[in-house]
Amino acid sequence: MKTEFMKKTIRVCINSDWVPIEFWDKERPAGISIDILKLISKKYGLKFKFIKTKSWVESQKYLKEKKCDILPTAVITPARKKYAIFTTPYLIFDLFFINRLNSHFIPHIYFAKDKIFVRKEGSGLISYMKRHYPEIKIRTAPNFYEM
Repeated sequence: MKTEFMKKTIRVCINSDWVPIEFWDKERPAGISIDILKLISKKYGLKFKFIKTKSWVESQKYLKEKKCDILPTAVITPARKKYAIFTTPYLIFDLFFINRLNSHFIPHIYFAKDKIFVRKEGSGLISYMKRHYPEIKIRTAPNFYEM
């Protein structure tokens, strides 16, 4: 990687509440994606400036407005391809559902077609669910604490 043509400081908007992947621990960014960025910084001599946003939606807005240069954990979606360039994924997760204690176990999404799913606003999973399971009802919440 040739760094002489790159920006001296790369502005990174952080998904404020995606523990353990990416979050703010007091006044410092933390999580798996932050650890990976630190390794990249050390190996290539890059500097990152972490920008605290109020929400994941605001992080995406900042990228569109060029107030930040990267979002380290954005999932590729058709809508995001219109304003962002994506690397090869460096983190891949299995999907799973969390439901109330004393509820029935849901072995597959087909068994939950009558349920309402709640997901954080701006989540790439929402567009995936709408494409692959259009009959499922999805509501959004500003963050994980209000779901």
